[in-house]
Amino acid sequence: MSKCICCGSETGQLHFRALEVKTLHIRGMKGESRIQALGEIRDWSVCSACAMERLNQILLPGWSIVRHMIPLLFLLLAGTVACIWLRSDKAMINLLGPAAVFCALAAGTSTMRRKLIQRNRYRVLPHREAMRQAAWLRLMDRAPKKCGENDLTYIPVDDSVQGMTVQQLMQEYRLLPAIAKQAFQRIKEDRSLAIRAVR
Repeated sequence: MSKCICCGSETGQLHFRALEVKTLHIRGMKGESRIQALGEIRDWSVCSACAMERLNQILLPGWSIVRHMIPLLFLLLAGTVACIWLRSDKAMINLLGPAAVFCALAAGTSTMRRKLIQRNRYRVLPHREAMRQAAWLRLMDRAPKKCGENDLTYIPVDDSVQGMTVQQLMQEYRLLPAIAKQAFQRIKEDRSLAIRAVR
């Protein structure tokens, strides 16, 4: 039995298989381009305590919202002070305060909206599915994000991607078309092998 990727415990495991996608960003004179390649299929586990902790953070987002709002409150305060104290003949300097206030309010509203939408989405899910999705989010927080200069992302090898088309897979996980086809085939083959192994 594998250990929890978050805390190392071996009790109440939620097991995941994930296909690794390596992305190299190349910045050049014509802009940015990407090169992608598929990595290996990884096996990870998350214990139910870590999954429940993440689910509670999603269902009760108060502290998470407060933590995200603290820098925005400083920006709002700085913008307000700039509006009051900065007076200049130059129009650009006079716009600093209102711009900071606007950015703080827009970012705060966006953060609140995103957290509340996520909370409402998880509230309607059955508990078991909500735990599984929360465990996946916890896993993605802990999974390696870099391998050398490559960015790493992961596609779950489970029923959630089984019903997707290549186009949907490409859009959902920001894959290049050729890589989306390869990923679709690898996931399909892996699921077929898993079904045969059960029989």
